[in-house]
Amino acid sequence: MKFKLKDVQPNPFRNFSTSPINQEQVEKLAESIRTTGYWVNIEARLRRDGKPEVAYGHHRLEALRLVFGEDATVELSVSKMSDTIMMQKMVRENLNKRNTDTLVIVEGVQESIKAYAEGKVDFEAVSDKSTPATIRLAPSFIVANVKYADLTDVQKSVAYTTVTLAKFLGMHKGKQEKPKDNLVGVLNALDLSERALLPKSTWFASKVGTEGLYDATRLALNNLQDGVEELDVKSRLEEFFQRVVDEGIDKVGMRNLSEEIFDLPKGSLSGLVKRGKRKAKKQRAPSEEEITLEELKAFIENAKKAQSSPALSAKLSVPPEVLETAYDVIESGLRSLAKVYHPDVKGGSHCKMTQLNAAVSWLRGVVKEKENL
Repeated sequence: MKFKLKDVQPNPFRNFSTSPINQEQVEKLAESIRTTGYWVNIEARLRRDGKPEVAYGHHRLEALRLVFGEDATVELSVSKMSDTIMMQKMVRENLNKRNTDTLVIVEGVQESIKAYAEGKVDFEAVSDKSTPATIRLAPSFIVANVKYADLTDVQKSVAYTTVTLAKFLGMHKGKQEKPKDNLVGVLNALDLSERALLPKSTWFASKVGTEGLYDATRLALNNLQDGVEELDVKSRLEEFFQRVVDEGIDKVGMRNLSEEIFDLPKGSLSGLVKRGKRKAKKQRAPSEEEITLEELKAFIENAKKAQSSPALSAKLSVPPEVLETAYDVIESGLRSLAKVYHPDVKGGSHCKMTQLNAAVSWLRGVVKEKENL
């Protein structure tokens, strides 16, 4: 069927605020249409007013409008589709084309859970054998930690797990239909965001990617399951994302960084070391190539003395308060100071946390340049 482009409506589940139109992609599609023409490959259903709602292809529609204008006609493949089918077609089409785009997965997860909570789409029923740590209740993303048998009928109607969500979105792998890591990472991140432990702006802006989210967020949730204080977990997450941005850490580095920040033996996440609950790091003697804490303290003391010399002070470019904080980090430990400096606790502030982060960054720089000390 043919329709004027100005009458074509988007999928009612498409959230442009979460996953906006990518203008660069529109330009590429427009160039393709100018060169090879438009192929009829967009599915739609008719609304009660006779206007079509597309299941997917929003970027193609924008490209068509760019090339031909709003008054031009476009042919769509029209059929009857339920809300469930409209949602599944939109998400699966987008994921097939942009399966590494975090925002695409976020949109798919958020809109699916919202629609499920509102009774607009159907998920597979949760198994009564599901463990409490896997059950969530829509529209929430937080793990409910309750046995399926203890749920009310209303709660059972909105219960879901990573497995049932993965099956709905088509984001599973293998014969056992295990959820894909990128879906787990996004769902865990949304869980932590809802708990106010990981602001969306932090992981959206960091461009960590869904694979980077997987390790850090599951370790954070494991910490919470093990009784670690929320403020401590929040501090660890902030450090993870800050260092990824500041140090330009790649995929492999993110895994190593997750192990470091959440106190796991190196290789744990790769299966090289037997996994277990979070344990305190054991003290070990430094190698000849490593800088010791005592050497760091001595360096800081010398740097503090250098502040009195304008020439040396200019070379250091380190404010005195940062040096003081760096010394405190060595004496008391980053975790302990973070609990005191964090703006969410009494006496803490954003200024103090900024100062703490600056001190830690400076210390890392000193360690990296230890051969020049």
